[in-house]
Amino acid sequence: FAAADLKADREVVLEAVRQNGRALQHAPEGLRNSQAIVLEALRQEGQAFQTAGAMLQRMILEEPRCRTALCFCHQELLDDEDFLLAAVREHGLAIKDAPKVWKRDRKLVFEAVRQNGKALELAHDDLCDDRDLQPRRVARNRIAGKGIAAPTFMAGPARQVPNGGIDVEVSALNGTVATLRLDSGASVGALAAAIVAHFTVDGALVHLVISGAVVRPLDASRKLSHIAPSGVPCSPRSGSSSSRSSSSSSSSSTSRVSAAGPLRGRFWK
Repeated sequence: FAAADLKADREVVLEAVRQNGRALQHAPEGLRNSQAIVLEALRQEGQAFQTAGAMLQRMILEEPRCRTALCFCHQELLDDEDFLLAAVREHGLAIKDAPKVWKRDRKLVFEAVRQNGKALELAHDDLCDDRDLQPRRVARNRIAGKGIAAPTFMAGPARQVPNGGIDVEVSALNGTVATLRLDSGASVGALAAAIVAHFTVDGALVHLVISGAVVRPLDASRKLSHIAPSGVPCSPRSGSSSSRSSSSSSSSSTSRVSAAGPLRGRFWK
């Protein structure tokens, strides 16, 4: 056992949890309230789980006494949404020790499943059949969540093309512009995947802004054809026929978006 003065030493505790996340339980309360230390402990546990055998993994999932470092942190951190998001991004199974109300939060569960597909087994029963939270679907989702380091791309509304597909003009913050052609029934998630492929995005995740509204990961299944301009003018392509086509497409999209729900502020809800 470490001496009391060593247990109170921030650097000593930080090094201890890097070797074993459960060492957090022996730290003084003041250090168990440190986001950096708790997240480091969860990072170590998340890495350890990936290399554990199948039997040990199942025990961690099913045995109530097998807890994560999250259960040792200060209560104040458990009330902080941003901290909990960071926590499950380090170790998805930490949702096991999150307050019950957060186990039914779709955004938090999504991030937990993105880190570890088995995390869905630990979420509230109401979410277990949620199609947007299924591990395979989450693994294909290329939209970055709040706080994730990823490039940002701006996209205009979808425009119908004669062959039945849709064109979406996409621009990167460095000024690079590309027009991507997708199937007429393509989703927002399909657009994000196309952007990752076309621009060869490192990390395979992107922040996406469509017609002035920030897109979140759980918006991935929404159809691009349901998106109407949100106060951001889209310049039609040159030529009167293109202008008429754009106007017609915009009108059609506007009639459909009311059924899917309007964009609120600068975020989708």
